[in-house]
Amino acid sequence: MKESIVSYWNSGAFRYNSGVERFLKSEKGTAGWKSLFSEYLGTAPLKILDVGTGPGSISIPLASMGHMVTAVDLSDNMLDLARKNAVASNVIVDFRKGDAENLPFDDNTFDAVVNRWVLWTVPDPTSALREWTRVVKPGGRVCIIDGNWYSGRKTFVQKVWKQASRLYISIRERRNAWKNIDPEVIQDLWSTHANRPEDDMVLFQNAGLSDVQVFMDVNQRAFTLGDHLRMGHWGPTFLVMGVKPQILKE
Repeated sequence: MKESIVSYWNSGAFRYNSGVERFLKSEKGTAGWKSLFSEYLGTAPLKILDVGTGPGSISIPLASMGHMVTAVDLSDNMLDLARKNAVASNVIVDFRKGDAENLPFDDNTFDAVVNRWVLWTVPDPTSALREWTRVVKPGGRVCIIDGNWYSGRKTFVQKVWKQASRLYISIRERRNAWKNIDPEVIQDLWSTHANRPEDDMVLFQNAGLSDVQVFMDVNQRAFTLGDHLRMGHWGPTFLVMGVKPQILKE
């Protein structure tokens, strides 16, 4: 399954990046996300790991906020584009090839681990959350942003909206918005059959994270009108955050 997902993102990297380039160049487009991360991660400079960075969609805005950002992805094409986007944005990000379920970092390395629209694609979310918890420092935070992409029934309005959004994307971003991940792969994903974000909270707790919280207002807080037209048919985007407990002194 992992190979199929990587192949999909490698083949679709350039199409996907067309929208990301526009997003990164727009102060209005990035402003909501920066505000969101400032609220939940604070404004002091942090050492942050972005897992599944793609073409740098959130690692680059985070770096522009003054954070020291390392970003990993399994797709070589995505990483190539991310490096170019970082140069164009005049920020420094340490991009590396890496597996979300087997990170190439020591324990307790980062102040925060973040990702956006990644956990739903991970074959083994339990292993992934444990890895992210392992590399974050005690007192540090794991923060994911995701949605119910393929789980649950969609209303008639959502179905019509989805087709309209694909047309909007195809025209505005000049890419084939009807190209999808293999339906068999989607059916094999844990997230397709999950009750989210409730199941995400359990994953966070089982990974040893405490003070787990869910925020359901990401769309309202971070989306522009264009984002809403493109993605609103999926339903609410949520943020789940947990804290790695401090090591108890003996």
